[in-house]
Amino acid sequence: MTKQAICRIIGGCLVILIGAGVGFASYFLWNGAPDSWRDVVASTATVKAASRAMVVMAFVLVLSGVLAAANGPWGTTWAAIATVVFIVAAFWANQTLFGSLRLTHTGSNIIVAAVILLLLWVGSGTKT
Repeated sequence: MTKQAICRIIGGCLVILIGAGVGFASYFLWNGAPDSWRDVVASTATVKAASRAMVVMAFVLVLSGVLAAANGPWGTTWAAIATVVFIVAAFWANQTLFGSLRLTHTGSNIIVAAVILLLLWVGSGTKT
């Protein structure tokens, strides 16, 4: 297996894992924030709407991650786009649901996204 294939598969799998995590969080927020989540400051209606958007994002992340890992057509491109969209949406979601950007959380998201984008770039075989 080549370095390119390994990077593409690892990048795709990381995108799939992020999608699974987003889907898992959406499940818990589907009917509003649980009482034990005291840091959620948004209204129940806002939490439900965010949860529905998270389901869509989770589906897109998992699908694009599978396409990337399987070397499907445009797989690495779609996975990279989905990753960037996820990072942008995470800023909005943190501000909306928690009332702050939660810089530790969003900072780690940016670092992981940078690693994923690097893996997908190497995995795509694109030359600059």
